[in-house]
Amino acid sequence: MNRSRCLLFVFGVLLMSLQVLAAADDKKAQKKAKADKKGPAAALEKVQTLLPSEDADKLKLTDEQKKQLAKYEDEYKTKVKEPLAQTQEAFSKARQEIKTARQNKDKAAAKQALAPVGDKFKVVAKLREEYKGKVREVLNEEQKKTFDEMKDDGPLAKLLGKKKKNK
Repeated sequence: MNRSRCLLFVFGVLLMSLQVLAAADDKKAQKKAKADKKGPAAALEKVQTLLPSEDADKLKLTDEQKKQLAKYEDEYKTKVKEPLAQTQEAFSKARQEIKTARQNKDKAAAKQALAPVGDKFKVVAKLREEYKGKVREVLNEEQKKTFDEMKDDGPLAKLLGKKKKNK
């Protein structure tokens, strides 16, 4: 009897420690996923979509709205593909020059190195604003208010030339 109680106790402790380890691994995975969503690559991925799924969920779209927005999303992706490729190419060409300027803490040189990238990206930003306007037209008044409160932030805001709002 004591032996079975002892085995049950050991088994229980083992199960609890496995749960703690699993939770720790889950937290590490969440941190890694969050870290992966930063930087220029994340910004470029984000700029390829008009309305991320988490934002679409906040808007509580009807099926008809979802169909219309999917159409706009497809059109946008088609139109933005080439300008984005040109932007990425310009960035690749300027990468070393940008890196050197940053290492030397030379803001003027960094700005000059980034200028061709910015010029290419203006086309992307213009298309994005045009299609964001089309998305807004599909929404009802309450959804428009929610949509207007959503903002592009982080690297994307910098690429689009938007300033963060102070609260």
